[in-house]
Amino acid sequence: MKANWINRKEPVRKKSIKQEHKFAKEVSGKPTSNSGARFKQNDVNTKDFSFELKLTSAKQYIIKESELKKMLLRSDGRTPVFVIEFENGLKLAVLEFSDFKNLKK
Repeated sequence: MKANWINRKEPVRKKSIKQEHKFAKEVSGKPTSNSGARFKQNDVNTKDFSFELKLTSAKQYIIKESELKKMLLRSDGRTPVFVIEFENGLKLAVLEFSDFKNLKK
């Protein structure tokens, strides 16, 4: 399912804000206001999870170790999850393997 709003000619920040609010509704979480400019929190938080969201119109996304470390530091005791959304609607979640194993319990 292709996300229509990704293809619109809008500034990246505006698309990111829409993504954060839509995702927050999907996970019953709360978006962090001005998360890209603050150094304290990831984009969306729930009671148990802290999500860092990335949006791309490219066919690939390279995850940098520095991005993951920053996400881990900002998770405030919640399980950190790195979410990548492609313009074709594919949405992937990346988390530490130990956290994945705990989800299966």
